[in-house]
Amino acid sequence: MKRHVSFTLLLFLLMSLPSTGFAETVAIPTAANEVAGIRSLAAQGNAEAQFNLGILYHHGEGVSQDYGEARQWYLGAAQQGHPAAQNQLGVIYHNGHGVPQDYAEARKWYLRAAEQGHLTSTFNLGQLHYEGIPQDYREAVKWYLNAAKRGLADAQLNLAICYGTGDGVERNAIEAYAWANVAVAQGLDNAKNPRDAIAETLDASGMNEAQELSKKYFTLYVQPFL
Repeated sequence: MKRHVSFTLLLFLLMSLPSTGFAETVAIPTAANEVAGIRSLAAQGNAEAQFNLGILYHHGEGVSQDYGEARQWYLGAAQQGHPAAQNQLGVIYHNGHGVPQDYAEARKWYLRAAEQGHLTSTFNLGQLHYEGIPQDYREAVKWYLNAAKRGLADAQLNLAICYGTGDGVERNAIEAYAWANVAVAQGLDNAKNPRDAIAETLDASGMNEAQELSKKYFTLYVQPFL
């Protein structure tokens, strides 16, 4: 059974949503000779090396941080169809790293990566539509759901928040709890407070239903990717 969702809870859930594009987390050797090797391959047009060199410049690992250099190397790889580089180029424009923030350009590159099945870019498309390009909560939910069903905990949390607030989907505390709990089960610590806040809106019957639904979602949308 669902109880009234308070305005305070809605504000809390909305504040739990991140507002930037998610970047790749890649371990790349940063010793001087190793960076030189990556640079040499990148200069020869190797897409993976171009992507890796872009990561190094983006985060200032083994080189001085330089968003402009990062963008150029990402672009070289992205134009060769490298999905992770396409996502990173989207992040550059989404977050305004060294360029004016440009949601349309970010969407273009995220979409190219997502069309190749790239998971992070699928989530990032949800972020863009939630923030506004223009703002379209239903489209955001579509992309969050896509990523959530492929095991991405951050997407599961954001989908839970949308169910809690009613942004782009009918408000449903049971669905909200179920998705947030799945994210927690995957170790996403920042999903705990939203999940617990949602739990306070459920009576015993609703909680039982939400927990059963959470188990179902974990089996369907997490276990296959473990």
